[in-house]
Amino acid sequence: MVLIFPKKVLLLLAWTALIVVSCGRSGRVSISTTRPVRQNLTSWISSNGKVEPVEPFVIQSQLTTFVKRVLIKQGDTVRRGQILMTLDAQDLESDLARVKGELVAAEDERRTAAGGGSPEELAQLQNDLAKTEAEIARLRREAESLERLYAKQAATRQELEQNKIALEKAEADRRLIEQKRNGIVNRAKFQGERAGLRAEEARQSMRSLQEKLNSARVTAPVQGTVFSLPARAESFVHTGDVLAEMADLTRIRVRARA
Repeated sequence: MVLIFPKKVLLLLAWTALIVVSCGRSGRVSISTTRPVRQNLTSWISSNGKVEPVEPFVIQSQLTTFVKRVLIKQGDTVRRGQILMTLDAQDLESDLARVKGELVAAEDERRTAAGGGSPEELAQLQNDLAKTEAEIARLRREAESLERLYAKQAATRQELEQNKIALEKAEADRRLIEQKRNGIVNRAKFQGERAGLRAEEARQSMRSLQEKLNSARVTAPVQGTVFSLPARAESFVHTGDVLAEMADLTRIRVRARA
């Protein structure tokens, strides 16, 4: 019977036999050993490509103005929220102060309109109306007295007519005053609505101007390294111009070309 062994088994048997023979001749066997270690395997190849950050951040100007100050330099590591540079925002500050004044004026007008109109004008009309009401009451009492006197032939028809004309004039004056008062109230309502619209427009303008003012203080969006800084102090920039580029350079990638 013939036994067939795998190649690996045959090699192992041959190695064992060699050891046995060697032991039989000298009594000792020399075996070399080494300690295994874990390490990186590197292999160099020649190529061309580009090393770039995984998540770069491009900081653009939100204003058309001059760069006032640059507080960092290229290669600096900055923290999130740190001020990198400031832009000139003097015109924006003036515009914001003007719009705030417009808002105060519109709010005052709206409050005045909510009260029915100008307090001074309304007070004058109310005073005139009170005087006219008193005059009408007096003329009516006088008319009643003249009627009695005329019945007793102690007053003339002319006196009655004069009283009647004066009473009609006083009542006409009262209607005119009431019309003026109603006109002021209606006009105040319309003015109040317009003032409310102007106040809302002023608030929106203030929010927009404040956002632009905030953008004049250019801050770092994340923590990282400034690897590009085209902005220079006193240089003129337009809206959308790149002021700086930064990224976390511990996370980069290589684009290699074969």
